[in-house]
Amino acid sequence: MTETMAFVRRFIDNVQIPGDSDLCESLVASDFVNHQRLPGRDAPVDRATFCASFRLMAEAFSDLNVEILRMTAAGDTVWTHKRITGRHTAPFRGVEPTGAVVDFEVMDILRIENGQIAEHWAIAESHRLLSQLGAG
Repeated sequence: MTETMAFVRRFIDNVQIPGDSDLCESLVASDFVNHQRLPGRDAPVDRATFCASFRLMAEAFSDLNVEILRMTAAGDTVWTHKRITGRHTAPFRGVEPTGAVVDFEVMDILRIENGQIAEHWAIAESHRLLSQLGAG
């Protein structure tokens, strides 16, 4: 496993799954660029919003699990294909808790620079997630 892959694995385990937005802020560059657009938003997501998104997921979905299905790296860039599961037990994007178990996939590209995430691209099965909550 490369150093950048190990960094991403630690990020998933210590930030994404528990929703630690404070730790996230220290691992994401201040000039971070997120190339992913969130549904209903025209503007790119800044570092604070990117980091808060992990806290919101962890709060909304108990037993949140992120399984890395595939991961590869080249130089400073890491690609992941992840399966995310959890039970919807708190409000999420305006949807009241349903108790539904969600299961969806995400593909991320992260560019690491100076030990921090500098850029992010993603394709997520957002429609699949929302349809599992009865909102899609």
